Parts: sequence; C-alpha cells; structure tokens
Amino acid sequence: MGSVRLSKYTDASTSPEVQTEFIYEGARAIGGEVVGWANDTDISALKTTPWEREQLRYWLDNPAEWDAMIFQRMDRAVRSMGDMADLGRYAKKHGKRLIFASGPGGGRLELDFSSPMSELIMLILAFAAQLEGQTIMERNKGAAAHLQSLGRWAGGIIPYGTIPVRKTFSDGNEGWWLGRDVDTTWQHVMEMVALAIEGKGYAAIRDHLTEIKAITPKNHRARLATPPRDRDPESKWNDTTIRDILRSQFLRGYQVREDGTVVRDAQGSPVKAGEALVDDDTWYKLQTALADLSRPDAGRPKRKDGHPLLGVLQCEHCDVNAYHHWVISRKKLRPYGRAIVDAVKRSGLPYVHDDAAERLTVTVPGRTAAVVNATRKVARAEAEVAVASGDDVTFHSGKLRVDELTALWEALGLGDGLDGVTGARKRHLFACKGAHHPDGVPKPSIDFEETLKWVDTEFVERLGRLRRTEVVTTAGVDNRPAIAELSADIKSLMAQLPKLRGVAADVGANQLNGLSDKLAELEKTPYIPPQRRTVELDRTWGHDWAETDWGPVRLQMLMDAGVKIYMRNMDRVRQPVGERLRMEIGTHVAPEDDALADVAYQESL
Repeated sequence: MGSVRLSKYTDASTSPEVQTEFIYEGARAIGGEVVGWANDTDISALKTTPWEREQLRYWLDNPAEWDAMIFQRMDRAVRSMGDMADLGRYAKKHGKRLIFASGPGGGRLELDFSSPMSELIMLILAFAAQLEGQTIMERNKGAAAHLQSLGRWAGGIIPYGTIPVRKTFSDGNEGWWLGRDVDTTWQHVMEMVALAIEGKGYAAIRDHLTEIKAITPKNHRARLATPPRDRDPESKWNDTTIRDILRSQFLRGYQVREDGTVVRDAQGSPVKAGEALVDDDTWYKLQTALADLSRPDAGRPKRKDGHPLLGVLQCEHCDVNAYHHWVISRKKLRPYGRAIVDAVKRSGLPYVHDDAAERLTVTVPGRTAAVVNATRKVARAEAEVAVASGDDVTFHSGKLRVDELTALWEALGLGDGLDGVTGARKRHLFACKGAHHPDGVPKPSIDFEETLKWVDTEFVERLGRLRRTEVVTTAGVDNRPAIAELSADIKSLMAQLPKLRGVAADVGANQLNGLSDKLAELEKTPYIPPQRRTVELDRTWGHDWAETDWGPVRLQMLMDAGVKIYMRNMDRVRQPVGERLRMEIGTHVAPEDDALADVAYQESL
C-alpha cells in the first residue's frame, strides 16, 4: 500500500502526484501491486504519529490486507526517532517491509527488519529526518517572528471573519494582511458579538448560527485553501468554538501567539496582522458581557414567578413585590350558572335570559317533560330545578350545583364542553407572602385578570393623552476599561522582567516604558459621564399602550412612567378590585403639566 503525506496541500515540491508516481515506481521495482492508498494532507509529521493520521491508521489497523508499505521518502513517514522506532517495531512484529522510493543518494531503500542492520539504518535516517524537521520549525518560527514585527500575517490558521489580502507595508514590500470577509463570515461574527452583548449565552448563539446555517470555521478555512477543499458536512458549531472566537484578541486585529498572548512592538503597543473586526468600545462591552456569563449564577434558571406587573405591583402593607401564583378552585356555583347560559347561547336554541332575576327560559318543543324529569332526579327536598310551561323550560341561572348542571346540560343536548366546565379550575392571583407583615395583618391576594383590566383602564385614563418623553444620551469618555487592560499588561510584564537577560531584558524594559506612558496619558481623563436630556416625542402613552399587549413592552412602559401599584387586604366580602388597588405615578410627570394637558384635553372635546 502507498502512503502520501503533506504538511500543506500547497507544497508543490512534494505534491500528491509526485509522491504517487514515485510510489508506483517503487512497487513495480519489487514486482508488487498497489492495493490501497493512505492520502493524509495538511498533516504534520512533527505533530502527529502514524497512528494519528486518519487514512494511514486504517492500514496499520488492518495488516492482513497488505505486505509492504511504500513512502516517497522517510520524511513523508516520520520526522521523529520515536515514531520511527514504533513503526519499525510494528513492521517487525507483523512481518512487513517498509520501502522508501527515494532513499539516501536517490536510490530505493528497503527495510525488512530481518537483521539488526535494518533497525540501525532506520534509526540513523530517522534521526536525520528529526533534525531536519526541527531546523525547519526554527526557520519557520524565525520567519514568522520577522513578519509579525512588520505587521504582516505570517500564515497559519485563518481567523474566522477574515480573508487574506495583499498589502504594501511600511518597509515597502508587499505581503499578506487579513481583511474583513465582508461577504460571508464577518457578518456572522457581528451577529455573535451583538447576541453576546444582549446577554445571550454560548448555547443560544450556537443555536442561532446553526439555524441560519452559518459556515463553520473549519469549512471557512477549507474554502480559502489553495486549491479549495470540499466542505465537511459533519462540521458543526459548538460552544467552545464560539467562546474562543469571542474571546480572541484577533477581533481587534491583533497578532496573537499560540498561547493567546498579544504580540507587541518595542514600545509595547499591540502589533496588528489584520483589520479590526470590532472597535475598542464594542470589544470592552463584549468582554464585560462574557464575564457576566461566566458568573457562578449565570446558568441558573430565571425566576418562575415573573409576571406582567413584576416590580410594579407591591403589597401596601410591606412594600414587597407581589408574586403570581394559582390555586385550584372547585367552588363554582355561579360559574356553573354562567356556563350553561353561554352553552345555550352557542347551541342555537331559542331562549330568554333575565339577568337580573337570574332566570333562563329555553324553548324545547316536545322535550320539556324529559328535561324536568331529568332534573328531578338530582333535586334536593321538594325544590324543582326546572319548571315546564308549554314548549318552554325555565330554570335558575345563578347558582347551580354540579349535578344540576350535568342534568340540564345532557337533557338540553348541549353537546361537548361539559368536562371543561366541571373540571378543577385554576384561579390565577397576585399575592404577597406576608413575611414582613406586622402581627395580625393577613396576606393579601387579588384576582390576576381583574387586576390587569384595572391597570389597563387606569393607565390609559391617567396617562393616555400625554405625550411620551425619551432620554437622549450624549456619549461621554470612559477610559476605565483601557486603563484596566493596560494595568494588567504592565503587571504581567513586570512579573516577567526579572527573569529576562541581555537583549530580551532591554526589549522588555522598552515595552514597559511604552505601556506606562500610554497609561499615564489615559489616566489624565479616566471618565467623563454621559450627558442626558429629556425630549418630548410625537407619540402619546395611550397610542403606544394600545399598540402592544401584556408583556415586557407594557411592563417597561409602566416602569418608564414611574408607575407603582399597591394592593391591600379586603375591607368587606366581594370588594371590587378597584377599591383595593392604588396607582402612583412617578414625579417626572409634573403635576402642572398634567393639569395644563387636562385643560387642553377638556377644551378639545
């Protein structure tokens, strides 16, 4: 079997075609036939063992399918003496031959491990390959460091949201620079940043990117490879990838080392490798939002008693926010009466309803006796539930017991819906726990729906005609995040400085001086608060209130208007909701303006 490996798919000197041709020649020279291939591209032999390469691992795990393994050169197989020793032991154990089509001097090298000499040759050549690999790594690191000092992109993984472009640098030479990938991935980065600043977690951002089918970082790199590689349909977004993107200083265009630290010039300023994807203000807001996500309580579920008046409705006896809950109500004498009236109205039967007397008369020709007899079976004492008169049946529509309701419902043939009426009913309430009440003061509770109706009417009546106001903010100056960042960098550099010697110590001292100068400049104006002023809008409170329903928007309107609502205990049985509630409006609604607006409103009628 033939094995092809490339560190970079763009390496023309060892292209797959060149390696394939050498492997075919090696197979023909020994009278063999190639039965399979391992094509591992973009794989470094310095960073992976033969067993960590996907396609080669298959053949190593299935030794019965081949007799000899052919590489173009030894460095296509390994660049480590340890890896070569492992591969040699494997070949010796399974009786396999390792063949290098282009060995020392250009000739073919075969290792059959039948003698110790083969193992010695193998280790000598592996040592040479390892030494060459380390030399290449050092040379690449040196070249990358030089390019970084010039602000040029030195190659490697292309950060998400960017695309390599050509640019002329300060030394007059042209090189690579990372610009915004405005057509594709940069927009997705902006969406991620915006969602994070809004307070969305990594999981929510991941779900959003998955829903819109945003290209993943892996497939982003594949489309920019030379030549472009096929997309991986299995590549998916995950929380770690999103966190790394949002935490990376490359969002600001900075050069970033493998350990995540920022590359700095001699004066301590960050060195750029590309165009900033976000500005500094957005970066600081983003990091603050991500820090909030990292708090221990960030993942806790939201409070379950959130309701349309949360923070607005309070108990008058203790000034604690009311909470929303429900109780099971089985006392339905009057609701049963209302239910059968509604059912008769829906049925199409002729009827007359005397609401004041709570009497309902239904016309059921030929069925009056059956209705009366059905109700007599559940009647108590001598009382009649229903009375017949000609084709009419009359019965009480106020309080009804469940057995009376059932008998009437079935006798009148009112159809489905009885179970929904007779079943247990949830009654929603606003309530106070009473934990801070004086002794003897009960815990108030009030009907949920009736309270919302009262607030709706009261708010529109008192504020509906007034024009809304809006606070306009003029940005100030806030250098505090930049000061904190520079202070952390200076602290880190000061900790490293005593360990440095020679030229490195001089460079570190220069960077420290540069950072200190910048910090001193920023500290001259650390913070100027934003200026706020109130302007009147063309819309009224009533207009905006009618545009929405109960939910976060209305709640915010109540808070913006400075509304507080207080509930208290009942003074008597069945006291109306409006007598138990009191609305106060914030002082920013001036009484004089309110009075003038009321006069103008009355004059317009």
